[in-house]
Amino acid sequence: HKIGRWWNNKEEIDIVAFDDEHICFIECKWQNAVNKDKVKEALIQKSSFIKNDKKTSFLVITKEDYLKSTS
Repeated sequence: HKIGRWWNNKEEIDIVAFDDEHICFIECKWQNAVNKDKVKEALIQKSSFIKNDKKTSFLVITKEDYLKSTS
């Protein structure tokens, strides 16, 4: 299992986690109002720079999600 940040000269993904079979691309947005669909679309686009044949998933985590989980 590996987890870390990914970037190139123009794009950045907050977290990429993967093992032999799966890869997950994660964006974290610490804002009050986040359009998750728009962020996910951008994440999918950025993930295309990472060539892989793994089962892929995408996750957007927001400030609102965090606050809900801690209340």
